[in-house]
Amino acid sequence: MIPLLGRQSVGFSLLLAGLAGCSSDDPALVAVPDPAAQPRIVELTVSPTVARLDALPVGAGNSRQVSLSLNAEAAGPAIPLTLRWVLRREITDSLVAEGTLSPSPEDRFSGAKTVSVPFRSAGRHVLTLVATDASGVRSAPALAYLDWTFQNAPPAITAITLPASLKLPTSGSTPLNISVTVADSNGVDDVALVRLVSIRPDGVAANNGSPFPLTKGAGGVWTFATALPSDSQTGIYKFRFEAIDRAGASSGVVERTVEVTL
Repeated sequence: MIPLLGRQSVGFSLLLAGLAGCSSDDPALVAVPDPAAQPRIVELTVSPTVARLDALPVGAGNSRQVSLSLNAEAAGPAIPLTLRWVLRREITDSLVAEGTLSPSPEDRFSGAKTVSVPFRSAGRHVLTLVATDASGVRSAPALAYLDWTFQNAPPAITAITLPASLKLPTSGSTPLNISVTVADSNGVDDVALVRLVSIRPDGVAANNGSPFPLTKGAGGVWTFATALPSDSQTGIYKFRFEAIDRAGASSGVVERTVEVTL
């Protein structure tokens, strides 16, 4: 059960004295609290209030599917009541989901909804529930706090495809095609970058040592295409690969070599 904040109702009734000649700002028109005229939420229960997003089913765009269950008790002098809830991410106040609860016997209301949560939207979420009666009078809000976390794991390079050796042509160039397969327990969309550093046989790194980015393909496969001119150095070329996820975690460097001959 979620303890409610502000359980005292704030309602208003209007006392009219001397209707003739009274305007909306006339001191004879006075607003006073009338708790009995306002619906109230007696109880709110939300489940789960704590969840690990990385352990939940994966949805579109690497989102996570959170199955929410809501139960409430509400009462008021004017029925029927409509109970509407809104879920927002606390740090950004962005809307995540919303819905209404269905009435049950004895002033009970319930509902369930599968909410799609962006994987990187972990953190505290606030669910606000408000009851509105048949006259349009609203209750004070009831709040529930949901803490959703994730445990990040680094990506892993599971396969690298490139030739073990290449023979230089007498003229022109010879193509070199590379593919790297990367897995991530948080989904392949969590992989932000795959890169390589190429080191020539003389020990000098190509591109002044700056990594070459690979191109993202389907199914966690990243590719790189280049060509070696006929006048390239012969010997052992080293290729060092690394994958980085959206949290900055690294797969570590994986090295492969290619022997280039005439």
